[in-house]
Amino acid sequence: MTEPHPASFVVVDVGQFGRLTNPQQLATRASLYRWLIDGFTTGGVQWESCQHEDRGDGVLVVAPASVAKTTLLGPVLDRLTEHVPFGHARLAVHAGEMHHDGRGFVGADVNTVFRLVNSDVSRRALAATTGSCVVLVSDQLYQGIVQHGYRDIRPTDYRQVSISEKETNTSAWLRTPGDPHTAERIARQSHQPRRPGGVTMHVGGDQTITGSTIIGGDMVPRRRR
Repeated sequence: MTEPHPASFVVVDVGQFGRLTNPQQLATRASLYRWLIDGFTTGGVQWESCQHEDRGDGVLVVAPASVAKTTLLGPVLDRLTEHVPFGHARLAVHAGEMHHDGRGFVGADVNTVFRLVNSDVSRRALAATTGSCVVLVSDQLYQGIVQHGYRDIRPTDYRQVSISEKETNTSAWLRTPGDPHTAERIARQSHQPRRPGGVTMHVGGDQTITGSTIIGGDMVPRRRR
């Protein structure tokens, strides 16, 4: 097995991409790459120094360890979130270790950044915000960079959220540029315990079982009130 390499990861996902016609998708992808190249270059990172992996409706950008995290979380993110020219976008930022197997980027930290950008929290925030994008930053990057205010980064722009996606259960930090109230509301909701799903069943005597599979016995569905 090859040794892992440290890197920073920025993922962008275009909102409602599947609703676009084919010509609209092509135009949106062209706009997406122009926006990314401008954001990185203007923010102080040479686009050519990064690797990227196309995801159809989004892009994974892998910045080498030589690129300062303070630059990505400061000037680069500021530039990207100033204006999203193709509608709406979800962004996530994380850092860690990765492999490249000749086909793509692999590793737990790569998985993590995709869990963040595709999380229910990220999607609900984008659906609710009056702005054009939402940003999720991993807890690792928040604790190491954001909270210290490097490069004029404003920690108060972020709200801690709880992420539970597939095998990933972690904290992250949500920012909704231009619309801080949405970040606050989504953060509160993310910390609330989820209501159990399924049907509430009344089994015999006084037993009520919710969201469970029961074998044997007489089961009579009871409506929730």
